[in-house]
Amino acid sequence: MSENLVPILQQSIDLAALNQKMALLVAKGEAIKVCDQATDLDAKQFELEVKSYEKAVDLYADADIQDATERLNRLRIAKMKLLQPLVLVRDKVRGIRKAWEEAERRAAEAEEKRLQDEADKARAKEVAGQLRRGEIGKREAEQLKLEVPKVTVKPSIPTMQGVQSRRNWTFEIVNENLIPERFWTINAKAIGEMVRATKNKEQAEKACPGIRVFSE
Repeated sequence: MSENLVPILQQSIDLAALNQKMALLVAKGEAIKVCDQATDLDAKQFELEVKSYEKAVDLYADADIQDATERLNRLRIAKMKLLQPLVLVRDKVRGIRKAWEEAERRAAEAEEKRLQDEADKARAKEVAGQLRRGEIGKREAEQLKLEVPKVTVKPSIPTMQGVQSRRNWTFEIVNENLIPERFWTINAKAIGEMVRATKNKEQAEKACPGIRVFSE
């Protein structure tokens, strides 16, 4: 028998034994009914047997997992070397492009505001003339002042399928005391740590009103 086949055959034997052991444990677990101290101990013994089986699976698979992990890491490094220089240049070009597009948007917004102000003033002047000539009353004049068509100026940014040219809005907190309550999130991790440390339903619920504490 070739020496190269020995590890493969041994691996097949180990896998068959593990599958057999798994089937026995599954059948044993499905048959367990906890109704007294003896069966409670049976359930605990079953958990120990499962833990032992998990260790056997780890021993069986860990070597292959380690080899696969090392190969995966080598592939990732090779991929990074192939991509990183070009990604850096792409990000630089993207930054230049986004800066120009943002300047175009700001210019369009400024022009839109200027034209809207002119339209508002022209409308107000027209309504004032109608009011002065007695063609309309004061209430109608106030309403007509609001009926100014909205001016829209789009930035001169070309579009290309597959390349986004949209604004990405973000924020930073400058005064957390002014942030409305609806924007605050519950720290579930901190609450869980407190409950596990307290180990008492009444004390934990008193420490953090609004929660129900229970054990499993």
